[in-house]
Amino acid sequence: MVRRFNRLLYCVRSNFHTSNGLASKEHYKIVVVGGGSGGISMGARMKRKVGAENVAIVEPSEMHYYQPMWTLVGAGAKTVQASGRSTASVMPSGVKWVKSRAIKIDPKNNTVFTECGKEVGIRTL
Repeated sequence: MVRRFNRLLYCVRSNFHTSNGLASKEHYKIVVVGGGSGGISMGARMKRKVGAENVAIVEPSEMHYYQPMWTLVGAGAKTVQASGRSTASVMPSGVKWVKSRAIKIDPKNNTVFTECGKEVGIRTL
């Protein structure tokens, strides 16, 4: 219940700046959907290639878990808490973090739609 409320609160805050309540559209050269280890790594690599201001990562979770460590958790050598960090601490600096779930990708219009109603435009898909 608390997670759902926090997600709703973020959605309201992220769309608050629009004057008519409609979804705002942001444009980037590169949009990475998913902020797991692969998404974070790809975001960092693309930041180096095209600049941080041209990269966005769509990821709703506040916590990032390094899943390869979970084999050690299963063996009892590490704890689940040891495999987690805040997503903000692993997000490449300067890259836009879209804190919402991607619900639809529209390749015809080069757009990613998020659960909060935000539209993220991509130069080339």
